[in-house]
Amino acid sequence: MSDGEQIAEGGRFAVVAAEAEAWNAAAAAKALAAALKTPAVDQIARARRAWGVLAENLDRQAADDLALSLAENGLPAVPAPQRLIQPPPRALVAKTISWDDAGLRAVAGGAALEPVAWADIAVLAAASLPQTVTRTIKIAPEMDLGKEALKLGLTLVTGIPMMGGGEKEETKVVRTSDVTLVFDLAAPGLCLRVLADSFDYTSLGALKTYGAAANFRILFGEIAKRATAAIFNRGARLLLEGKPLRDLGHESEDDLNREDRWLWALAERRRGTA
Repeated sequence: MSDGEQIAEGGRFAVVAAEAEAWNAAAAAKALAAALKTPAVDQIARARRAWGVLAENLDRQAADDLALSLAENGLPAVPAPQRLIQPPPRALVAKTISWDDAGLRAVAGGAALEPVAWADIAVLAAASLPQTVTRTIKIAPEMDLGKEALKLGLTLVTGIPMMGGGEKEETKVVRTSDVTLVFDLAAPGLCLRVLADSFDYTSLGALKTYGAAANFRILFGEIAKRATAAIFNRGARLLLEGKPLRDLGHESEDDLNREDRWLWALAERRRGTA
């Protein structure tokens, strides 16, 4: 459907950031504030939630005006038909992925999925997500020196061993904060999610090394160099450059899902769907 047909049908538009690898919420807040003539602090929360989708449900003129103003204030942006602002399919957690020259094959949810051609992979998005690790530890009872001295004295006087026994070990639940590496692969009708700590890297063969994080980077690199049509997010680019995935702003899987929504819209726009 053309832009003219969208207008004729009263179509609505979103405004999305145009550069997938350069998303920065602070820069987006600054540009939004300048474009909308509001204090920057008023746009911080909006920018943090946006993940590339800066405005929605505008008429075409308003979308064009906002995109132009954002670009003039340092944030390249483009209008996109609102119908493109849809999330990819629900992410399936991949257990294994293998590949050949034609494409890749994955196992997720205990089932082998249909092969995916390299040219059909539209989005590769990587992130580090916070997680809480829960473990149970055993704690030895604290020693009461007074009681132990009394037991020792009784042992010396009576000749009957009085040491040991008493308090039992206690168990305690400890929660610590950590991060997990993840990347999403989106193609028409499919979104695969690879979690670094639970993926089976056997398919790497001779490339497999020690440690989930290292194998995760190798796996991503092998897929990325073959998926030449895919749009990468900033995290994907950092992975390929061997840099740590820090300060990307993802606080949960919901944030990655929102970013996927934006990247998918960019991919569809580039494919000419718009």
